[in-house]
Amino acid sequence: MKLVDKYLLKEHLITLVYCIAAFTMMFVVSDLFAHFSRFIEFKTPLHLAVKYYLCFFISIMEYLLPASLMLATIYTLWQMTRNNELTAMQASGINLYRLVLPILVVGLVFTLISAVVKETISPRTTMWAEDFDNNKFQKVNEKICHNQAYYNVKTHRLWLIEEFDLYHPYRFINVKVIEEREDGTRLREFFAGKAEWLDKQWWFYDPEVQEYDVYDHPVGRQKHMQEGSNIVKEMEFLTETPFEFVNEVKIQNPEFLSALEMINYIKTHENLSKAVVTEKKVDIHLRFAMPWACLIVCLFGIPAGAAGGTRRAAFTGVFTAIILLFGFYAFIQVGVFLAKRQVIAPWLGAWLSNIVFLITGIVMLKKMRH
Repeated sequence: MKLVDKYLLKEHLITLVYCIAAFTMMFVVSDLFAHFSRFIEFKTPLHLAVKYYLCFFISIMEYLLPASLMLATIYTLWQMTRNNELTAMQASGINLYRLVLPILVVGLVFTLISAVVKETISPRTTMWAEDFDNNKFQKVNEKICHNQAYYNVKTHRLWLIEEFDLYHPYRFINVKVIEEREDGTRLREFFAGKAEWLDKQWWFYDPEVQEYDVYDHPVGRQKHMQEGSNIVKEMEFLTETPFEFVNEVKIQNPEFLSALEMINYIKTHENLSKAVVTEKKVDIHLRFAMPWACLIVCLFGIPAGAAGGTRRAAFTGVFTAIILLFGFYAFIQVGVFLAKRQVIAPWLGAWLSNIVFLITGIVMLKKMRH
C-alpha cells in the first residue's frame, strides 16, 4: 500500500500545485487590472508590490485552497479512472475507500495549515495590505492613532491617549489615566507627557497626580508623583497592556484580529450589548469553522472524480461538485445571518454549513461503487 499511497499523493499534489498557481494568477491578474495604473502613478517599488500580493494571497487562502483541492481531487481521480488504474487497484483487493485515504489526509493537512495561517499571519498581513493601499501603495512605516479612549471594566480605569503608533504601540504621547471607585466616582487621575511600555511594565515620564474625594471633588492641587526633573516613574499597578489599546482600534475590522484577540476583547468589555457579543462570537467560531472547507470539499471531489472515465461523467461530476462548493459558501452566509440576528446560537451559525455538507459528503462517499 505504501507504493500506491505515494503514487496517489504524487499525482494529487502535482495537480494541486498547478491548481493553486492557476487560481493565484487569476486573482493577481484581475487585481492588476484595478491597481496597475496606480502602481505606475505612485511609482511603487517592485518588492513592495510583491509583498502586497503575498499578503493578498494569504487573505484569500481560505477560499483559494478549497477550490484548488476540489479540482485537484476530481482531476486526479478522473485520470486514474479513465486509465483504468482505480479498477486495477480494486481488482488487486484494495478497497476504494482505502485508496482515497491519502486525499483526505491532504485535505486535513491543508485544513490545519489554513487554520494556523488564519490565526497567526493573516490578521497582520490583511491590515498591512489595507494600509498599504490607503497609503498610495507606498511603504507603511507607521499608523498614528489620535485621541484614543479605553475603559477597563475590571480595573475601573479609563485611559485617554492623545497619540500612539498602531504598529509600534510601546510609546504613548500625552496620557491621562482616570481611576474610579466602585460607584463610578473618580478616585485619582494620572497625567504624563509620555508613557512607555518596557519590560512588561508602564513607565511614565514626569507623571502628575490629582486625587478626588467621594463627592468627586479635587483634593488639594495636582502634584508631581516624585520630586525632581526628568523623572521616570514605574507604574506597576497599571495592568493594561499596549495590545489592549491596539485591539480597541482593530476591532472595527474583525479581519485584523485573531480569534484569541477577539476572545480577550470580549473578556475585557463586560459592558458590551448582547447583540455585539453575539456578533463577535460568530466571528470567533468562523475562524475555526472556515478552514474545515479544505477537508469537506475533498468529500465532494472524490465521488465526482471516481464516478467514471467518460467526459460526460467527468462533466457531471465537476458540475455537481462546483454546485456543492457554491452551496457550501452560500450556506455559511445563511448561518451567519441567522446567528448574528440571534435566531440560532453563534456556534451553530458558524458551523451549520460544515455540519450539513459534511453529512452530505459522507453520504456521497457511501454511495460510491466499491
